[in-house]
Amino acid sequence: MKIPLASSEGFADCSDGKHSRAEQRQTISLAYLCERSHSQVAGMLCMPLGTVKAPIRLGLVNLKRLIEAPVA
Repeated sequence: MKIPLASSEGFADCSDGKHSRAEQRQTISLAYLCERSHSQVAGMLCMPLGTVKAPIRLGLVNLKRLIEAPVA
């Protein structure tokens, strides 16, 4: 199984406290597409559990916003 990875540039813009789209994509892909628990994702990425939960939550909020956006 291939694990979706975020680019190294994607993590560069996390210093302002926000999570990059690449980080959101990576954590959501592992959690939902690869059917991993948040704890498993944290272990796979060598990240604390809270650090994994934040981009997943933000990414899901962004996905909802895109889905609910009116079509032009």
